[in-house]
Amino acid sequence: MKKLFFTLLLFSISPLNSLAQTITVDNGDSNFSITEGTWVPSTAINGFLGSNYVHNGDNTSFSQVQWQLNTSSGDEYEVLARWTSHGNRTSSATYAITHANGISTVNVDQRINGGEFFSLGTFVNPTLVQLSNDGTDGFVVADAVKAEKATPQGSFDGILHTDLGFNLQINTTYKAESNGIITYRNDGSCTGNIDLIFVGTDEELTQSVSTSRADNSSGMTSPVKEGMYWRITRNRTGSTCIARIGFFPFD
Repeated sequence: MKKLFFTLLLFSISPLNSLAQTITVDNGDSNFSITEGTWVPSTAINGFLGSNYVHNGDNTSFSQVQWQLNTSSGDEYEVLARWTSHGNRTSSATYAITHANGISTVNVDQRINGGEFFSLGTFVNPTLVQLSNDGTDGFVVADAVKAEKATPQGSFDGILHTDLGFNLQINTTYKAESNGIITYRNDGSCTGNIDLIFVGTDEELTQSVSTSRADNSSGMTSPVKEGMYWRITRNRTGSTCIARIGFFPFD
């Protein structure tokens, strides 16, 4: 039941101007580029994403490719890479990940773990992944790179948390991608009129069609139609209570 609820939550609401939860760049996409040397397209070994992969032909001259990732600033993403494995691959492919805190390098053995996405680690706002043949001992394969937004962990003031750990920000406008019900309950430690749910027909919510108020330890629901906008606004400063909200779609 929880797994189903989480799926519905992720795919039934979307913050305005937010970027995708998962970003995948294949070697055939526009955000992939060859920056140095000659890379040869191939389909010889199965397990690649898309129509093919590229390799450096075991060339000793410097060769490099890169994947551009359009991640959102301040968010953590797990970065994963994909290649096809064979005994003639390099045992020391070095991926360089550019992120908010600098550049991290990760060495992988491309003779194994082919045909699947292999984790290179989790980084804040990773924007670029580069792969070269510097110091390698075999064919270097470039196929696809994926960035998956990490699920926020823990609780902190100013955030409305669901029981499943997926954070919905206060004072952030969301667009409903289906008809549904917004549900709310706080943990009982709040006092006074704490939070408001605004539902409207425009992004700025100037055309508000309903407003719901949550008092201490009270629950509330607010219907919202597909294509409408909604926002939760904290009506009290300094509150340490944790509120839990959900979005339940229906036909």
